[in-house]
Amino acid sequence: MGLVTFTSKNHMPEALLNCASIQEHPQLKILPLTVFFSSDVTDNQTMAFDDACPQANVIRFPFEKFPENVQIMEHYRFKALYQVLALKNHKVLLSLDSSVLINKNSNFTGFVESNIKTNPTDVTLLTSANHNMYTTVHPKMYNCFPNIKPQKMINVPQYQSGLILWVGSEMGWKAMKRFVECSLQPVCIAPKGSTKLCNYNHIYKRPKNFSGCHRYDQSAINLILYETSNEKPQLYGRKSSAFKIARKRV
Repeated sequence: MGLVTFTSKNHMPEALLNCASIQEHPQLKILPLTVFFSSDVTDNQTMAFDDACPQANVIRFPFEKFPENVQIMEHYRFKALYQVLALKNHKVLLSLDSSVLINKNSNFTGFVESNIKTNPTDVTLLTSANHNMYTTVHPKMYNCFPNIKPQKMINVPQYQSGLILWVGSEMGWKAMKRFVECSLQPVCIAPKGSTKLCNYNHIYKRPKNFSGCHRYDQSAINLILYETSNEKPQLYGRKSSAFKIARKRV
């Protein structure tokens, strides 16, 4: 299994904590770790990270190889792209946002097997978003998923995209291909008028209404897996106690 994450200038404090938690875990500290850097990471930050995280293979994300809209960080198109680059090098990949910390007492023996044995999609989302799909998927996004009825999303849970276990099987690559295609299409992952800013209380208190707050890559991978699983979110969604979220930015 390989590990991958991505960080930018303002997320560097999170990335340092993320790496420290990986290096403190006896089972994960021996695994290959790839960390993609955004173009805004400074030389001083790079040197500090290299010193603190010798386990990591640091790569500058090649924004220049992709369409210009990939550089709009708020649309999160880059997330599928760095994950597909990493999956090419591993049979199994654990993708973590930089804000994810590892519980050092967690046991990863059988981790992959236990998370995929009942999941035919071979892609597992490991953290619940604690709300449904309907409230954070921009209505125009369904144009790219014509087989999904928006109203059904009221009763479908959403899982976070910051913690994904990928298996490089035929099914895993099928989902990855769709994730990348949606990210590169002009209006799939980021429909016109979408924004991540809204009254967050509406997400939890008004589950039968779109909150106005779109979840870009998170909406995309959830919709893809919902279709791939034949509308069975219990197959691809998990709640793992091995991880926790700790946000800390510059």
